[in-house]
Amino acid sequence: MDKKIEFDLFSSYDYAGIEEHLEKRASEGWMIEKNYAGIWLYKRIEPRMIRFYVSYEEDGFIKKQEAVHRSHMTVGGEIEKPWHFVFGTSLMKLYFNDDINPLPVNIRPAKRFENIVKLQRKNIFAWVVVVLFLQLIGILSINDMSKDLIMFISDYAKISDFLFIVLLNVFFAIYLIKYFIWKKKALELADYGQFAEPENRKHFLIGSIIAIIFVLSLLVHMLIFGINSDMIGKMNIFIPLMIAWYIGDRIEQGMQKNKKFSPGEIKKKRIIAVVIIAVALSIFLRSSVSDFLKDDRQTLIAKMPYNLEYLVGKESGLPYPLEIRNSIFSRWMEYGEIDSSGTISHWLYYEQVELRLPFLYDYYKNYTIKKNEHYSKIEDDDWGANEVYYTKGLEHNLYLLFYDDKILKMNVNWDMTGDEKAKIGKKARE
Repeated sequence: MDKKIEFDLFSSYDYAGIEEHLEKRASEGWMIEKNYAGIWLYKRIEPRMIRFYVSYEEDGFIKKQEAVHRSHMTVGGEIEKPWHFVFGTSLMKLYFNDDINPLPVNIRPAKRFENIVKLQRKNIFAWVVVVLFLQLIGILSINDMSKDLIMFISDYAKISDFLFIVLLNVFFAIYLIKYFIWKKKALELADYGQFAEPENRKHFLIGSIIAIIFVLSLLVHMLIFGINSDMIGKMNIFIPLMIAWYIGDRIEQGMQKNKKFSPGEIKKKRIIAVVIIAVALSIFLRSSVSDFLKDDRQTLIAKMPYNLEYLVGKESGLPYPLEIRNSIFSRWMEYGEIDSSGTISHWLYYEQVELRLPFLYDYYKNYTIKKNEHYSKIEDDDWGANEVYYTKGLEHNLYLLFYDDKILKMNVNWDMTGDEKAKIGKKARE
């Protein structure tokens, strides 16, 4: 194999660890070639000693080194071998030199520490903005968690939002704690010309593995239970952003190798590229791919267990509302319908929740009864339910029906016959 990948377990400010590790890999015959969001790509070379240098200067490193090299001519009049750019991120830039004993980079440890802190400050500020933005989206998405827990856990899109917020907070907090602990230690040692070695990023590897498992579980869930409009909306936002961010990173690294662009110009061009690509991809997904993923209205109607045509033999009108939420914990559906005659002789509305775990059923049963205290328990065997509750509205008959694994809230505007109730009971028990 001529290629090799490796997970980057080094903090960006661990320049000593990065340089030593890459020099070791080069001596083993592997030269770092590219960086893909924390994944290092190596190419096969002849084993040899190569020196590496991690720079935290935003601009000017190569120009300074070229000036130093010109002032140190060899006996034959040749310029010393220069440093070559490998890749760069927003927090560091990596260079290599084939000379076993290159001219030293004249920068005091205190100055290098100062450059690290400057870049980290910008990075932390940017991530705080991103995290707060994602928090806001997530909180708005899961705001019904406090209102109705079962409705919330019936929607895997909202479950994923909640888990994402928790993981985001945990790993961002770990990053900040580790960085500030290192910063305090490094500040004390920098004036003495010593390097404070930070801890590795094994927590980041663990977090990445968890994130991969999380994404794969979502994909499996979508294959089993289908995809709803909320998830499609999030896919239309986050997939284009992730792709655009990756392409923007490739563009930035390409421009960093070109000395024509300043760091400010590179960042500006990357932002413009990310915005244009993200918007274009989002429009494409929204207009084409989404239609193939989501269930159309007729498919949703076909999944509903009860309608006027099934109950009373009347042609159904346009159903509204119409919604299904499905997860490994529960299945929640809402359906409303008026007969197509226009006289509103028959009106039907129901919410049905199927609980897949016994303790959830017990919880939601008690919650539903408490929430609907104005309902009275009655004996009505036609429903085939374990328990039946009833109340009379102004123009409606309202029922709460408890089956083995389903809880059904049924509102109708006519007096149902025993046969009609039995039809509902038959399907509810399936």
